[in-house]
Amino acid sequence: MQGFYQDRLDAGLSASTVHKVHTILHKALARAVAWQMVPRNVTDAVEPPRPAPREMRPQSPAEARKLLDAARGDTACFIVVGLVDDSQHARNNLGRLGS
Repeated sequence: MQGFYQDRLDAGLSASTVHKVHTILHKALARAVAWQMVPRNVTDAVEPPRPAPREMRPQSPAEARKLLDAARGDTACFIVVGLVDDSQHARNNLGRLGS
């Protein structure tokens, strides 16, 4: 299985995609074990690749304004305002880190 995962990575699949393949195989083989179709789940013995963490990209002020304008008047507007505020807070912190 480990070789299969490495072959998929070498063929150009992302670590995230190969990890998803592992999850699907693991669940399918677990079911096959439960149904006594196979003696063991071979995916238990391998480590799938870890997906790379996604980089957070805070909204620009223009994007935040567009989102706020679109949410104006909606009963859930306070949620959007909170998200925009969090995004702007993150942008400010990232700016300080780059200094």
